[in-house]
Amino acid sequence: MNRFDALVNVLHGAFPDIPVYDEKIPQHFRQPCFSVLLVSEQHTPMTNTLQQEYTVFDVRYFPPTGIPQRENCRAVAEQLKYELKAMCEERSCLLDMSYTIVDDVLHFTLDVDGYETADRDTVVDPMENLTVTVDTGKPAMGDFAKEA
Repeated sequence: MNRFDALVNVLHGAFPDIPVYDEKIPQHFRQPCFSVLLVSEQHTPMTNTLQQEYTVFDVRYFPPTGIPQRENCRAVAEQLKYELKAMCEERSCLLDMSYTIVDDVLHFTLDVDGYETADRDTVVDPMENLTVTVDTGKPAMGDFAKEA
């Protein structure tokens, strides 16, 4: 499971009655809802099959109307801090969490670092197609016969 899907699963588990959208929010969405935005992703090869991945997410929460929205955003942020610690898996770790509330919308930022293993079937062994050329400086047998 990739990190985006893991994050969405955590949100669905913690807030089962609140819809979670990806980057594209429908025009007439209903509140409350979440929107998960992948801000950036960086891949650094470590070995032939292992790579380090650094991912930044912005989880946006649009609170329901008719209640004190900033207070609701703060309460959701506190619950997110607790729930999102579950994202630390065997090969990934939550590096940083922070949040801001802008225009009564919660922006909860996550920095996740981890390692991914490439599928062995898609990895090409560089030694598989190795070609060795030896130049002795002497003509080959066939070339020597032509010179004579």
